[in-house]
Amino acid sequence: MILYVITYVLVVATLTVHEVKAVTWPTISFIQSYEVKGIFIERLELFLLITWILQFFCTHAIYYYFAAEGLTKILKELRVLLSRYAKERQQGEHFGDFCHKCWHC
Repeated sequence: MILYVITYVLVVATLTVHEVKAVTWPTISFIQSYEVKGIFIERLELFLLITWILQFFCTHAIYYYFAAEGLTKILKELRVLLSRYAKERQQGEHFGDFCHKCWHC
């Protein structure tokens, strides 16, 4: 989160607000605006893209993990409630029987 804020502040401080709105990828334009001559690799946006892809993957992996954990806990509680309080579909058949057949409670 702090990296996002620092990147945002640097981009808006370097480029104008109008230019940030007009450019499709303002962060890459910000990195391309700096020239460092005499080093082996002159295109520094490659490092930015690698860092951004890793950050994007890690962020979404964490979101996916916690969403799956939360849904697992919610669905366990919901299954118990549905199996106890659901109405019968046919005479003598209960939703709990269906849960037992499907999920092997």
